[in-house]
Amino acid sequence: MSYLKNAWYLAAWDYEVRDKPLGRVIAERPIVIFRQSNGELCAIGDRCPHRFAPLHMGKVVDDVIECPYHGLRFGADGQCVHNPHGNGKIARAARVPEYSVRERHRGVWVWLGDKDQADTSLIPDYSIMDDTQGTGVVQDYMRAEANYQLLTDNILDLTHADYVHAGSLGNGSMTKTLPKVWEEGEAVFAHWWIVGEKAIPALARQLPDPEAPADQWLEVKWNAPGNMSLRVGATPAGRPREEGIDSTSFHIMTPETATTTHYFFANARQFRVDDPAIDQVLKEIIANQFLGEDKPILEAQQKMMGTTDLFSLKPVSLPQDVAAVRVRRKLEAMCAEENQ
Repeated sequence: MSYLKNAWYLAAWDYEVRDKPLGRVIAERPIVIFRQSNGELCAIGDRCPHRFAPLHMGKVVDDVIECPYHGLRFGADGQCVHNPHGNGKIARAARVPEYSVRERHRGVWVWLGDKDQADTSLIPDYSIMDDTQGTGVVQDYMRAEANYQLLTDNILDLTHADYVHAGSLGNGSMTKTLPKVWEEGEAVFAHWWIVGEKAIPALARQLPDPEAPADQWLEVKWNAPGNMSLRVGATPAGRPREEGIDSTSFHIMTPETATTTHYFFANARQFRVDDPAIDQVLKEIIANQFLGEDKPILEAQQKMMGTTDLFSLKPVSLPQDVAAVRVRRKLEAMCAEENQ
């Protein structure tokens, strides 16, 4: 499978990389991430070139990482800096790949391609995560046995909520509403606006009158390769947005392999931001919805498809597929251009 190389991939939430190295496979590349004594992040290949042991099982010694098998040590540039055996001579081939890594918006981002092109400004702007007050940010990580583009499709086509999440996120209103889809630069947008209907259950319970008509918005923005923000809110029908509830969630799909995905989720809400009790409730709701509802159908979908490309199977098209198809075609073109 072809992956975009010159792009930022979310590799971990910041809290996942503390005192111990973290190993994570991204786009089929084993990578180890660790912190030096000053807190600076490093990301290098995770496979020791000697006997291919995973470096993340080792430890950080004097700001370099020591292989747990035979004690070779590797610096932030991937070069072996210490050989405890024999006369200590270091073989020229004793090195692993080096990756650019940045810490932004409570996440650890890794660039797989040319380091000279690793422009930090290309990391999606999720600064709302930094700006949200109190305990208003919830983060989680989950793994799925499905291709990352299937998980991306899942967010770009929210009509699935009426069926997969009936009773929690869906009440039938999404299916009869077509999204407005457009591009700005390399980003793709898909917006649903639902006017004068009962709010979906997850929003209705936060409104003054859950049974009254409401105006709702569900707004997705996609950035390559699988980074999406989803702004969701509702207000009593005819009232300004500011009088309702509003929150932004982040659904970031980082490919592990052709059939597995790292799913990073976060939510930054603009209501009850100083209520830690709702943090736990939201986290449980989100985990239950994905683990108990999305994950089974997506993994079953992957098994039905195998490793066959989606378009080669000639899928039947429905009106709500516009955003997902546009993103797939755009990503395909970006990969093709990179490989010229």
